[in-house]
Amino acid sequence: MRSKSTTLCFLLLYLGAGCKTGYDLETDALTRFTLQKSDTIYHFQAVKPAEKNPKVNQSIFYYWFRPDTILVTRGGFDGKLLNGEYKSFYPNKNLKESGRFKAGLKTGEWKSWYSNGELQSVTKWQAGKKEGKFQEFTPDGDKQRTGNYKKDKLSGYITTYSGGTEAYKEKYREGEPVIKKEKSDSRKKKAPDAAQY
Repeated sequence: MRSKSTTLCFLLLYLGAGCKTGYDLETDALTRFTLQKSDTIYHFQAVKPAEKNPKVNQSIFYYWFRPDTILVTRGGFDGKLLNGEYKSFYPNKNLKESGRFKAGLKTGEWKSWYSNGELQSVTKWQAGKKEGKFQEFTPDGDKQRTGNYKKDKLSGYITTYSGGTEAYKEKYREGEPVIKKEKSDSRKKKAPDAAQY
């Protein structure tokens, strides 16, 4: 008699996905997983939530797993949460994305690459939100943009580059550009008070 995990792999192969697993369907003990879709290969770990009805943050995206796919939803999930090291690859075997999850939320440093192998971005995450310094690059490897995130929103000075050299800086507060107020010229004469006439 075939194990349930072997049957699952055959079903995934039939549906066009590949499967290698350390997953025991009978005990729900999920360790490492490899999932292959038509254009991407995923290596990840997932765990069943410790609580039956865990508290979720309605503003955060959760990454979770069903037997044939990885899903992302804001404010909830209905499966096993991604937990631990995560990597995805292009069909040419180059890295696409790399980072860590903690209970379905991105945490720590995340990197993404273009299919040609050039680094695309480096971003810091904390409890499912972008937090801290980030860098973005062009497909040719030149710096494109750098700055900071605070609570998932652009914050402080964001530097944009052209051809790898600094082009301009723009200040952000809570994700919005800060518009400089024009200073009034103190030398301008004040309008006469209406009571004087």
